[in-house]
Amino acid sequence: MPPGIHRLSRSMSLNTNADRWYLIGQRNNTLSQVIVAAETTGSIVGRLRIAWVYDYGMQPDLCNRTEGPLLSLDRKWLFVVNTSGILIVADNGDSASTEYLVGLPRLCTNDMSFSETDSTLLVVDKHSYNIIVLNVSTHNVSYISLTGICEEEIIGQLSRMTIIQNHRIILLVITASRKAVLLLIDYNRRSLLARLDLGYVSETARIDPLTQLAYMEIDDQQLLVTIAHQAVGLIAVRLCMFEKQFVFFIFNFVLLFLVTSGQ
Repeated sequence: MPPGIHRLSRSMSLNTNADRWYLIGQRNNTLSQVIVAAETTGSIVGRLRIAWVYDYGMQPDLCNRTEGPLLSLDRKWLFVVNTSGILIVADNGDSASTEYLVGLPRLCTNDMSFSETDSTLLVVDKHSYNIIVLNVSTHNVSYISLTGICEEEIIGQLSRMTIIQNHRIILLVITASRKAVLLLIDYNRRSLLARLDLGYVSETARIDPLTQLAYMEIDDQQLLVTIAHQAVGLIAVRLCMFEKQFVFFIFNFVLLFLVTSGQ
């Protein structure tokens, strides 16, 4: 890390086209947070170098973002959050600059995900568990209430938000009754397509979003979703799609297996 800066994020975003990666650090003297862009030079001497360091301010109190900045590969945009809202930062090669700021004071993010197909940034608010939907092209902002979608109070998030095809996201949350619930949401229509209750989670279990959901296509009609989290174990879920009237799809979760510690 550059002098006077310590690493804050536990993950990085990687730009494979530029052999460049980005992480979040914090200045020791001012506590201002920075994006650090590092890259390989291709030479034997000085093989690694810092391309630029960009100060983007402070996060709200009691908000400690430990994930790296989110990167849009097609436009080289980076998404971070400060006390003013969501900041869109452009990588200009040897420097960085602010494209624009979406004013959302006191926003504390729990997770961010970006859809390249429709330039949509999805942000989960750590306090309200609302999903903020930002169209980066039009700057339009809207909201999805996870509590309203689930029809139960949400108190935690067990997985990272994963975007799959056709404007859908998959998210594993925990409700006030300590149920682990897998949600399939259409973020364009702000509607719940399907949910699957995975059982109850112990009150002693950590409910941090420790893992990303992973999925793969089995065929045109089926996706296999896998989840690994210490609170629920290892789970595989089949997502089945049935076309109806050439417009609507019915989604059905089928639980395949569940492995928990001690079983």
